[in-house]
Amino acid sequence: MFGGKVTSTVTEEGNAVDILAGTRAAIGIKDIELSKRTYAEQSQIITRAHVFSKPLSAVSIISTEDIPKGWDTSKEWVSFYLSPDGYTWTHIVPLNRSAGVDDVLFTYSTTIFVKILLQRPVDKQHETPLLKNFALKGIPA
Repeated sequence: MFGGKVTSTVTEEGNAVDILAGTRAAIGIKDIELSKRTYAEQSQIITRAHVFSKPLSAVSIISTEDIPKGWDTSKEWVSFYLSPDGYTWTHIVPLNRSAGVDDVLFTYSTTIFVKILLQRPVDKQHETPLLKNFALKGIPA
């Protein structure tokens, strides 16, 4: 009918890539376990003997504790006792909590044992005080 030749030409211009700034993050959790612990109303820790190279005339203690929020702040939930022989115990208040009373054990000994008593309220069976650390401070005889 009408004469003529129809042709199409395709030329390759190259690959186009969009570059987007972004961050990808992933968190994987495997073998997770949820549990609830029940603590005794009272428990104690007795250390091995702390041996000093010279006899001490006086010993005090410094401690770092973590008491759960909402507990009665007037009660001593973490108590300390010192003994030169491991049998006779004397209650002592850590220097960082004391008001200048019951914070020194006067003795003449090269060994000191520490007993720590942890207590919790009756209605808080799933909470406990945490003793982070303690240090003995001794004065040579």
